[in-house]
Amino acid sequence: SPDKVRFHLPLMGGAFGRRFSSEYIAEAIAISKQIGSPVQVLWTRDDDLRHDFYRPMTYHAMKGAVNGSSIVAYYHQCLRAGGGGRGGANWGRGQVGYGIANTGSMNGGVPSVVPTGPWRSVDATFMGYVTECFFDELCAAAKLDPYQARMDLLQNGTLKECVRVAAEKAGWGKPLPSGWGRGIACYSSFGSSVAHVAEVEVKNGVPKVHRIVSAVDCGLVVNPLGARAQIEGAVVDGIATMFYSQITIDGGGVYEQTFGEFGWARMPDAPVIETHFVERPDASPSGLGEPGFPPAGPAIANAIFAACGKRVRKLPIGGKIA
Repeated sequence: SPDKVRFHLPLMGGAFGRRFSSEYIAEAIAISKQIGSPVQVLWTRDDDLRHDFYRPMTYHAMKGAVNGSSIVAYYHQCLRAGGGGRGGANWGRGQVGYGIANTGSMNGGVPSVVPTGPWRSVDATFMGYVTECFFDELCAAAKLDPYQARMDLLQNGTLKECVRVAAEKAGWGKPLPSGWGRGIACYSSFGSSVAHVAEVEVKNGVPKVHRIVSAVDCGLVVNPLGARAQIEGAVVDGIATMFYSQITIDGGGVYEQTFGEFGWARMPDAPVIETHFVERPDASPSGLGEPGFPPAGPAIANAIFAACGKRVRKLPIGGKIA
């Protein structure tokens, strides 16, 4: 009867969407039914890494055109692998976000036997990287300052203000030591806008992220410490996934079993992170768990280009620029 129903709601944290896939629940139920008793099923880290729902692999073809110092065309085509389980192959049209006269985008899916699911920031995880890196390439082709070009062409007013604040707080245009570069990237997702400015040193082909300056518009900031922690975590997450994290399918299974093979950011990889909120107390709070991630990678990649003239078009890059 309803009066005998009891609910126990444990505080279990987030898991980056992994709990949307419930095969582990089915496993626990099957074992419990077999033995006729409640069970607790714990996966080892090896099991967890080798039986997951992985970030979909994507391939992007970008085309653009400049006329003198003007960017006049921008085209983006993307293919995404959609495997078994959650995370279908098709997704919405990519946002260009810039006032460019001739733009277009196409997307599609290819079959894959690898089970896929969302990462932190879902489709924005790869869209932010590709669009912001390619826009930077167009700026270089047109000999435009990447910061000023964004200020001139961005159509999202809140995102433009984040770009302005991040550049101002980072000291955009000030000289850096030899072998250093400064890069900028921005993206709006999950109701919030974020801009990052990265300062990166490249020495003997090895990049080192020294500083990230972030500007965030998430409406009303309810918990400043929690909000800042979300952005800092997203930046470190971006560094880890850009440099190290890779899943390799070998012989029909996942090769990586521990963090030793998989790779992740460690304490020496953490840069100085400065976060500034573009507060709008009259606005409702918006997303913070996802939006800091998409512009982190491209800001670093654009800084690497400024430091050594090489573009990063394949991820992860490992510890050295090819």
